[in-house]
Amino acid sequence: MPETSFSLLEQLRLEPDPASWRRLVEIYTPLIRAWLGRYGVPAHDADDLLQEVFSAVVRDLPDFRHEQRRGALRRWLRTITVNRLRNYWRARHRRQSRSAAARSSRPSISSKIPRAG
Repeated sequence: MPETSFSLLEQLRLEPDPASWRRLVEIYTPLIRAWLGRYGVPAHDADDLLQEVFSAVVRDLPDFRHEQRRGALRRWLRTITVNRLRNYWRARHRRQSRSAAARSSRPSISSKIPRAG
């Protein structure tokens, strides 16, 4: 994976343009998608999480400080990705818990069948 040039980051921070954003997305989408894949995120959910990660990047990039540290952007992206994954797993767990609770509170079919006799 190529290193992100400091000039690209400065361009995005100071005078963002569509071509610079496209370049950043082209460079980092495969890496973020690979991270999500390692955590077992299905492809359709990975697309949504990618959007969430890049939305956070757009919002927070003006505050990001690279300070010429090698891998700083990658570490920052990883932190954003992990935080979005935590939200994803929490929401998924809540949905599964609600679904299980709804299933257990429904009367079974056998309780609806009148007893003979």
